[in-house]
Amino acid sequence: MRWKNGRASILDLDKAQFPQFTILDYDTISYGIYLATGVYQRLSLSFILQRNIGYFLFQTYLPSILIVMLSWVSFWINHEATSARVTLGITTVLTMTTISTGVRSSLPRIS
Repeated sequence: MRWKNGRASILDLDKAQFPQFTILDYDTISYGIYLATGVYQRLSLSFILQRNIGYFLFQTYLPSILIVMLSWVSFWINHEATSARVTLGITTVLTMTTISTGVRSSLPRIS
């Protein structure tokens, strides 16, 4: 097995869009693997990716900064308004937990 036209075998790669990455380059490789049961052909396509910082900025950092700033509001609330301060604190903790869960689900797994 071989890539029929080498790099030209990959079509419409310039149209591929990913929110987290930009494809900088790619490479096609054809090779055979020799095992005890026979020779097996492999086709490989490797990508060189660049991380888009804007995605992480708007999905993680900016919301986290705004929630932390919102949590500071509790220092200006009257100390006798306990329910308002507790509600704000709980909302802040739950929102940060939701943001971190969303970030964790979008990252690749590690062992």
